[in-house]
Amino acid sequence: MRSQPGHGALFLCSKANLVFRAATKRVIIRCDFWASVLMSEIERAKKLFLEALSFVESLDLQSAESRFREVLRILPGNVSALTNLAVVLQRRNKIAEARACAEQAISGNANNIEALLVLASCHVKEGNFPDALAAYDKVVSIDPQITEVHNNRGIIFEKFGMPAEALESFDRAIALEPGFTNPYLHRGAVLRKLKRYDEAISTYGAALEQ
Repeated sequence: MRSQPGHGALFLCSKANLVFRAATKRVIIRCDFWASVLMSEIERAKKLFLEALSFVESLDLQSAESRFREVLRILPGNVSALTNLAVVLQRRNKIAEARACAEQAISGNANNIEALLVLASCHVKEGNFPDALAAYDKVVSIDPQITEVHNNRGIIFEKFGMPAEALESFDRAIALEPGFTNPYLHRGAVLRKLKRYDEAISTYGAALEQ
């Protein structure tokens, strides 16, 4: 008896279909597994991050550093973890590591003010004043309302022997926060070096009134 044409081909197609469905199911199961693993790791990273912040608040900076590093092992390049780790490292006086973390955080977000402030501070501690000034200038371009940034820029200008720029920065700091005494003291010092003694005395007097 002759077999009907095409039956074998249909059978093979059906068998291939079953194999395809089975393979697809295995792929879906594997995807679900890795998705659950990923979510589990993200939840762990979130828990470690919150623990780290708690340690920062309690001034246990060593434990905070350890937790932030764990977060970065799970989520490499995470900008928030890098920024906070940079702050902790700076406070632990690990300046080179803090600078490296800040630079990595900035590469992930060029407008990261906290990382830029850490970077500027690290440059100051390393005696790299031009790069510190560049970092502060970047912060001012993002947010010109931060008093300490103008004060710190003024101090760098003062070191560079640029009294006009220093005075301008100290004036901006005083305008933003009249109760902050530091810019008054530096402003008075600059005026004294310029032999503008009456203005220096007046500035020191204003500092005493704050």
